[in-house]
Amino acid sequence: MRKSISNSLLSLLFLAPYFVSYILLFYQYLVKIKTAQSQLKRLQTILDLSDLKFNLGVMILVVFGSILILLFIFLILKFFLLFGDKSVDTDKDLFRSLVLAMTITNVAVLFLNEYISLNFKVISSISPLFDLITFSLLYYSSTKNIKNSVLLIIGKGILYLSNLFYLIYVNIR
Repeated sequence: MRKSISNSLLSLLFLAPYFVSYILLFYQYLVKIKTAQSQLKRLQTILDLSDLKFNLGVMILVVFGSILILLFIFLILKFFLLFGDKSVDTDKDLFRSLVLAMTITNVAVLFLNEYISLNFKVISSISPLFDLITFSLLYYSSTKNIKNSVLLIIGKGILYLSNLFYLIYVNIR
């Protein structure tokens, strides 16, 4: 019982930088994109909330959204592992590699946007590749399983390609 509680607390501590990076990325996006900032101000006025309450609500929504993103990607990649080496239990390695890679990518995006002043369109085309490479290296270094690593690279690559095609479709319309 005590071990499961300490494992749960450790997992929450492991997720804290992930959540913070998403919150910082969201607010940096708001600073750079004025239309999003004005829409949120208008929403705050409509809801008649103080700055503190509104920002707490936004942070909760961002954390909830990041949990959904993490869960969706984890489940898709878990599906790809059904075709891989079943002799190894990879749930923890997959989860940790995924969270760490996404956190590192978010921090890199924050850095590139803030200190090198790249705009979000350029960064949004670079960051998926950076995340894919980082995730692949982290997963392979923790499992040393080539077959599962290749399957996960293919799975994550398909996710990113589908996102790219969607962005192209939206920009064409």
